[in-house]
Amino acid sequence: RLFAFVLFLPLLLPVVYTPDKGEFEVTMLDVGQGLSLVIRTANHVLVYDAGDRFSDQFDSGADLVLPYLRSLREPVIDMLLVSHGDKDHAGGVAGILAGMPVLRRWSGTPELLSPDAGFNPCREGMHWRWDGVDFFMLNPSVASEAGRSNNRSCVLRVANARHTVLLTGDSEQAVERRLTASGLDLHAQVLIVPQHESKTSSSTGFIQAVNPDLALFS
Repeated sequence: RLFAFVLFLPLLLPVVYTPDKGEFEVTMLDVGQGLSLVIRTANHVLVYDAGDRFSDQFDSGADLVLPYLRSLREPVIDMLLVSHGDKDHAGGVAGILAGMPVLRRWSGTPELLSPDAGFNPCREGMHWRWDGVDFFMLNPSVASEAGRSNNRSCVLRVANARHTVLLTGDSEQAVERRLTASGLDLHAQVLIVPQHESKTSSSTGFIQAVNPDLALFS
């Protein structure tokens, strides 16, 4: 019986996968109408967007994002990156901040978020490396600062030696045209489709430049 109990221990304490150094994992969470993704490297966690706050009883940040992170035994979020202030991307921010430590906070429209939340503006040209994985910020640019909230979305390219993922927030065709004309490397195996496949986004030139193998619609 003791031996049988030992065999059952993996069911009680399941093994949690952690990416190796140089690798990364991207998970798109089902937050309904909205967007939230979790990107994990060997020692870091980035949450891109927080989903919506649908009611006083249901908050995507507190009720979907945090339980997922806890299931992975992640004690802290290294970066919360809110693409822009639309409710279906930022509604769950307060729930996340109330339930787990967040070390860095960035947004394309920090002024549209709670002033107490302490978000800094993300900008084109930002770059950092975690555990052999590179993160490149492609938008917003100085030119987009006076534009629509959607076009100030933080556009993030995540890449290692073999794979690339492009996260686009609610960017519209004006941003797509600028990026396509910029000469930046936009190619990505995985594209998080801009603005949930809105008619204002996913222009032909942009899709050809990214040339994804897989397109994900939240």
